[in-house]
Amino acid sequence: MKGFIGACLESEVSVESMLDVSDFSTTEEQKIFQACLDCVNSGMIPDLGTVHKKTGVPLSTLVDYQQHAIPKANFEYYSEKIREKSNLKALKELCREVVDSGDTFDNLKTLVELKIGTFHGLSEKSSIKRLSEPFGLKIAQYDEARKTPQAEKGFMFGVPGIDDITGAISGPKFCIVAARPSRGKTAIGLQGAINTAKSGLPGLFLSLEMEHGDLIDRLIAAESNIGVNQLRTGHFPRSKVIDIGGAFEQLSEVPLYIFDEPNQKLSRVKSKAREAVRKYGVKFILIDYVELIDFKVQGRQRREEIGEISRQLKQLSRELKIPVILLAQLGRQADEEFPKLHDLRESGNLEQDADIVLLINSKQKDVIIAKQRQGATGSAMVEFVPSRMVFQDRKQEEII
Repeated sequence: MKGFIGACLESEVSVESMLDVSDFSTTEEQKIFQACLDCVNSGMIPDLGTVHKKTGVPLSTLVDYQQHAIPKANFEYYSEKIREKSNLKALKELCREVVDSGDTFDNLKTLVELKIGTFHGLSEKSSIKRLSEPFGLKIAQYDEARKTPQAEKGFMFGVPGIDDITGAISGPKFCIVAARPSRGKTAIGLQGAINTAKSGLPGLFLSLEMEHGDLIDRLIAAESNIGVNQLRTGHFPRSKVIDIGGAFEQLSEVPLYIFDEPNQKLSRVKSKAREAVRKYGVKFILIDYVELIDFKVQGRQRREEIGEISRQLKQLSRELKIPVILLAQLGRQADEEFPKLHDLRESGNLEQDADIVLLINSKQKDVIIAKQRQGATGSAMVEFVPSRMVFQDRKQEEII
C-alpha cells in the first residue's frame, strides 16, 4: 500500500482507481488518500505541501511515501490487490458477526444470506470505465477465440442445427430453454451439459426433478445406443454389455458434476453454484428447472417470485462470469399454437432477463431460438429420439 499511496502523491491517475478510503488499513494512509482525492476533485494534481496542510502528516513521512511510489503501469495491479485485501477483511468481519450472534439457525441463515449479498457488492465499487480501457483484453480474447476449437469455447448443445445459430455460449450469459412438460427440456439440457463437459469444460447440473441415477440411465443410453427402457429392464442382447461398459468408461472421465437434491431454496442453489466454481472450476451451470426452485415471499404472487428468481440467477451468472442455463416450462397456450416468448410460464421476467431463449416446438419438430442478444434468431429442424432421450438434426428428406 505504501507504494500506491506514494504514487497518489504525484499523479491523479491512481486516485481515480476503484478504491475507497476504507480500503486502506491505517488511519494515516486513509488521511493521505482522502487528501489526494480532494485535490483531484478540485482539479489539482496532489502535491506534498497541499497534502501536508490537509492531513498534518509530517513532510518527511510524505517524502518517504513518494520515494516508494510504484510505476504508473502497475496502478491497476496494485489497486486490485488492495481491494482484494479489503474484501478479505470484510469477509472475516462478516464471519465474526455470524459466529458471535448466538441466534437460532433460521435467523442465522437469514443473516448470512443478507450479509453475503452485501459482501459480493464490495467488489463492484466502480463500474465506470473509459471506452478504451478493456481494448487490450478484448484483442487477446479475439485472438484466443480464433485459435480455440469451437467445441472448447463454451456451452454447446451437441445438435449442429442449434449450435450453428447460438454458437458456443460463454461468459456471463443467462440462457433459458423452455418446453411444455415432458417435451424434452431435461433431455436437451443434459445433452448439452455432457457434450460441453466432453470438450473439457467442467460443468454443474443442478437437477431438482430427477435423481442422479436416472440421469445416468439417460447418458448411458445415449452413449451405448441402447434404449433407456432396455437398460432399466435388462432386455438387451449380451453383445451390448461391451457397449455399456465402454459408455461407463467414457463418461467416467467427463468433468460433469451433479447436484440432485429436490425442493431447494434459491439461496442454496446459488450457494451450490458458487461452491462448484470454487472447488471444481466449473465453466457453466445448468438448472432443471426454475419452477421447482423454492422461493417464497409473503404477499407476492408466484409470477413475482419467479421474476425474482430469474433476476438473481442472471446476477449470479454475471458474478461468476459463466453461463447459467435455466430450464423452464411453457404455458398451456404453447400447445395450441407456435410457441412464443410470452408463453414462458408464470413470468415475463424470464424473457426480459435472458440473453438467449430456446423454445422447443414439439409439434413442428423444431427448436426456436427466439431471442439472442448478440446473435441471430431462427429455427433449427430437429427430431427427438425417445428411446435414447436425445435430440438430433432432422434428415433432409424429412424436412422437405
